[in-house]
Amino acid sequence: MKATLSLLLILTACFALHAEIINVPDDHEAIQGAIDAAEDGDTVLVEPGEYVENIDFEGKAIAVIGNTDDPSEVVIDGDENGSSVVVFRNEEDENSVLSGFTITNGDTDYGGGIYCNGAGPSLKYLNIERNRCRNVEAVSTVRTTVLRFFFR
Repeated sequence: MKATLSLLLILTACFALHAEIINVPDDHEAIQGAIDAAEDGDTVLVEPGEYVENIDFEGKAIAVIGNTDDPSEVVIDGDENGSSVVVFRNEEDENSVLSGFTITNGDTDYGGGIYCNGAGPSLKYLNIERNRCRNVEAVSTVRTTVLRFFFR
């Protein structure tokens, strides 16, 4: 029992040591590029600015962090391109964190700003504004942690 517990603690420490911080735009120009490069446990730190793109967490247990004190300084603009700005659809759970952003200009049939289907991510300190979806439907979102949302 002691040996199993010791091995578990060592493996946990190794996993924690493996976690990396990926900086946008220093390491990757786009947020999605940083997400693509990230592995479970990593953190993507996004500098203030406007990022015209759509992002998909791809089932990864990562944190994507903007400015939690002033989310208006870090904007993800979906450019009204027919997609949700942020997508969670691969069983992401509370270890998939999106925090400190303004999410704007999503335009799609379902989930203009943020689309969650079969996922339960942690969504914190977000301004969600000027997004459109043409259909309203309940999808299977599970246990999403929400803290300080502003819809406009």
